[in-house]
Amino acid sequence: MAPANVEVLAFLGLALAIGWPLMLAPRSEVTSDIVAWVPGLAALAVLARASTRHLPRRIALDRLGWPDAYLLAIWVPILFVVGRIAIVVALRAGSLDPDVGGLHPASGAPPTLDAMGQLVGAVLLAPFAQILVTLGSELGWRAFLLPRLLPLGTWPAITITSLLWWAWQLPRVIDPRSAQWPIDLVAFLFWCLFVGEILAWLYLRTRSVWAPALFSATLAATAYLPSLVLRDLSPDAASPFGPAALIVPAIVVLLIRQRSEGEVRVGI
Repeated sequence: MAPANVEVLAFLGLALAIGWPLMLAPRSEVTSDIVAWVPGLAALAVLARASTRHLPRRIALDRLGWPDAYLLAIWVPILFVVGRIAIVVALRAGSLDPDVGGLHPASGAPPTLDAMGQLVGAVLLAPFAQILVTLGSELGWRAFLLPRLLPLGTWPAITITSLLWWAWQLPRVIDPRSAQWPIDLVAFLFWCLFVGEILAWLYLRTRSVWAPALFSATLAATAYLPSLVLRDLSPDAASPFGPAALIVPAIVVLLIRQRSEGEVRVGI
């Protein structure tokens, strides 16, 4: 068996053997942060077993790459939030809450400092704190696994990486006790395929783990904003990966494919 295949199997074995039990354990903030680092630690363990020389370079930690990618890594997740809110309201699957600290014009009051602070913090500050958590996940999936699957072809490698990322996260997001879980399973699959493709595109354009890590961090930091400004949500609209949450990521992926003209140009 080729060394690259052995590394991939060792990585997946460690990520699943350590990650799934942690995700199935009672949840806490600390446990979630530890789980996020399992793929990165698994990748580092596999690489260090062969050699510790040039480890930051081998895991794409030593470079930043294409600067514009970092603007996209911040603004595209914000576009997800704005798009989801607009779609929910347009489809009448929920309504804007006029009492959210004056952020809604219908409140008739100026925005409060607390509401503005939450908004600014979620957009400008929280992603740079959250990146310390999301870096672990991206070290494993995008910086380690994706390059080792590229011999299969760019798009197959991206899809397989996203599918494995989806499967690894299932214990954390799917609750078999819920009657909604089969629908959530499929919706989350599409979410991982769309978001995974964007993360992979950021990695391949920069050859750096930092761009996808910042995207994931911004996504996590702004995820609560729709629930902050919306009320009377239908079950599908309330889901973080329901139909309303999938439309904008799908459009972004379509634009990426059109821009790439069938192939992702790899950054240096």
